[in-house]
Amino acid sequence: MLRKKHCALLRFATIFAASLFIFSGCSLSRESADVTNKKTIETIQEELAQVQTDLLKEQSERKALEDELASLTETLTIRTGMLEGLLAQSQATEQLLTQKENESQVFSSIRNSIDLLANDRLLLIEIRKEPPLERNNATKHWRNIKLLATQSDPTLSRPASRILDASDAFFSWREKTFSSQEEATTDFFTTGAGTYRDEIEDFKKKVLFMLILRLDAIIQQTDS
Repeated sequence: MLRKKHCALLRFATIFAASLFIFSGCSLSRESADVTNKKTIETIQEELAQVQTDLLKEQSERKALEDELASLTETLTIRTGMLEGLLAQSQATEQLLTQKENESQVFSSIRNSIDLLANDRLLLIEIRKEPPLERNNATKHWRNIKLLATQSDPTLSRPASRILDASDAFFSWREKTFSSQEEATTDFFTTGAGTYRDEIEDFKKKVLFMLILRLDAIIQQTDS
């Protein structure tokens, strides 16, 4: 805006000077014209000086604004870098916390599995023993095993109960007196006494299978 005003004043001064030259021969006296011309020129010079002052002021203010903008841009760049660093640190911290939480969960799961293995070990020791051949001792033996089995895996409760049911038939058969081996054999299979050994073997297989799966699960947890 100030530059446009400056140019306009310069054009006005040039035109005015030319007019003075053209109309110098008019009827006005040279002395009067000189006085008027002098005042006009002084006025133009003052306005030009003011325009130059305003222009310098505008340039100075613009330079100050540019410097301030450059400073703000630099500050913004620094803050952006700091923010990106904090964000990266936050993400790393979050990943570490997540990893620690996962490790804690895995550790807790492994600890629970190990606690179960302590009971499994007792169960394994008991099922490796030969079953007692006397009814009362056998009943105590299998009831204890059923308790351990249920604590290790509730699904083993039913197979253990079938052993107790079969043991009643088995010991009732043993307590009978038969007139012949053929009669004893027939009664052995028809009364259900023969299922006693079968139920025991089936139960042992289920326990061993459960232990294998549990150990595999623990190994997978430690590998992960």
